[in-house]
Amino acid sequence: MDTLTKLNRPGSVKQATDALITDGKNLADAIYDEGVDRVSEVEQTVKEYSDTALRTIQRNPLTSVLISSGIGFLLALFIRK
Repeated sequence: MDTLTKLNRPGSVKQATDALITDGKNLADAIYDEGVDRVSEVEQTVKEYSDTALRTIQRNPLTSVLISSGIGFLLALFIRK
């Protein structure tokens, strides 16, 4: 049987199209699930770092203010140029 005859058989193109659509949906679902997992991991990491920074600032408020002031001063110097 030649290719054209195979393609003209009822359901063969539709079955192939349906299979491709199903595979595409499965791949999209897998990518979405992976993205949700990664976002959750990043969210947890950011929360941990922000909690650590907050504790450090609470323990050493003067040092934190001085460091922030120094960073602000350096940024102002760079922005001016």
